[in-house]
Amino acid sequence: MRVRGVLRNICLIRRIILFIRRIILFIRRIILFICFSFLILSLNFNFLYAQPKINLSKAYWDFGTVSEGQVLKETLEIRNTGDKVLNVRLRTSCDCLTTSFSEKTINSQSSVVLTLTFDTKDYQGRQTKYVFIDSDDPDHPNLTWLIEGNIYPSPDPQWVASPIEGEDRGEGEQIHLIMFYAPGCNYCFDLKQKTVPELADKLNINVVVDEYRLDEPDNYKKLLSVEKMTGVYCNDLPVLIIGEKVLSGKKDISGNLQRVLVEVINTGTHSSSKIEQALEITASPEIRSLKLLPVLFAGLVDGINPCAFAGIIFLITYLATIRNKSAPEIFWTGVMYIIGVFIVYFLIGLGFLKIFQLVQPRVYISKIMYVIIAVICFILAVVSFWDFYKTKRLSKGEKIKLILQLPESLKTRIYNTITKYGKLKYLIPIGLILGILVSVFEFFCTGQIYFPTIMYIVGVPELRFKGIVLLILYCSAFVLPLIGVFGIVLFGAKSETLERIWRQHISTVKFAMGVLFLVLSAVLITIVM
Repeated sequence: MRVRGVLRNICLIRRIILFIRRIILFIRRIILFICFSFLILSLNFNFLYAQPKINLSKAYWDFGTVSEGQVLKETLEIRNTGDKVLNVRLRTSCDCLTTSFSEKTINSQSSVVLTLTFDTKDYQGRQTKYVFIDSDDPDHPNLTWLIEGNIYPSPDPQWVASPIEGEDRGEGEQIHLIMFYAPGCNYCFDLKQKTVPELADKLNINVVVDEYRLDEPDNYKKLLSVEKMTGVYCNDLPVLIIGEKVLSGKKDISGNLQRVLVEVINTGTHSSSKIEQALEITASPEIRSLKLLPVLFAGLVDGINPCAFAGIIFLITYLATIRNKSAPEIFWTGVMYIIGVFIVYFLIGLGFLKIFQLVQPRVYISKIMYVIIAVICFILAVVSFWDFYKTKRLSKGEKIKLILQLPESLKTRIYNTITKYGKLKYLIPIGLILGILVSVFEFFCTGQIYFPTIMYIVGVPELRFKGIVLLILYCSAFVLPLIGVFGIVLFGAKSETLERIWRQHISTVKFAMGVLFLVLSAVLITIVM
């Protein structure tokens, strides 16, 4: 008897070891699958898309302490470590700082040497200058290179507010003059303190100067937006905007400021809607937060789409009624299922995000893509409103067939997949596999909202560099209704009850989808314009 008991224990230990090995092997396969998906969907697609990459030989230029009047020189090597030609454009913060070139094309794995010249005449004290480097590197499109040091012996000149800024002179017409400048620019100081007030007195007008310091990143983005709107690249600073006219650099401003002011007075074009729109690009934290709402709303609407939770309802019902699984097993299987859904949607979104970020700098291709998706969104909006109209028949007990829904063939495939894998022994880790597979099948239906939302994220400048965070926000909002449905089913709600709830609220869902598609269509068209 003792021998039999020992043999029985040995067999049990061997089964446990075999079971652990199978679990480890299964987990390894899951990890490999996730890693492979991440590599395919979320990396830089270097095997499909080459891209430039900018690299600077020095982080900044500290010229130390020098005497006024010296002409300083420095070199900066700009390298292209990417696989595609790099185009760079440069501008300096004042006319005292010049570069050996303003535009350059750099071949892959090549470099160029930029020579900078700083004339310290009329500059004293602690000085800070900037070189703004714009390129088509998708990861670093705008770089600011710092130059600083002390010019002996005088103290730092203080930038004081212009006496005309924000003041009502009580006479003549009021004109807003927009000024982009960098601190420490002597000409900018004279322009505000002397030139503009003298012209205002001479022309009997009230000039209000709206300042935008370019050492603040948001203001530099506004300048880039103004250039895009007007089609005028301002190579020299400062930049003045009066009405629809743009003046750039000391020579242009000195020669044309009075003429432009007279022209603006005569024509009455004191402002430009295009310029105002460009300046609103990073207007305030409140505006930024409002632009996050479409992403959150899209995720929630996508999540309450019946396509999204048809799979988990069938899974829980099948496990509880057919397989007679315990509540803990069903709970953890459902948790793993939801985690699988989140992982797949995040990785798919990451892949599309990378693709759109690569396409974004290619203006013509990008515009065509945005127009096509905007038209598709408009069509989907019309179809959603038509489905909304048809759902009104449900209250009369009529059977209807919606246009935007998961095809029967995919529903059958989802149910067959759940039935097949639901019979396996190690059910909890299988939940992750089911979440992954079912999400891929359902993406035919749920991707209709996800795809244009990602294009919206890439198209809005202040959201573009927060893409991964916004994808997490979207996916979290997407699985939130899934978690709610899972909880309701877990605590005993029958599929018939959910079917009744669905019939009661499907019209609201379809109407919300129609509104969302319409908004996305309008936003995508606005981005192109």
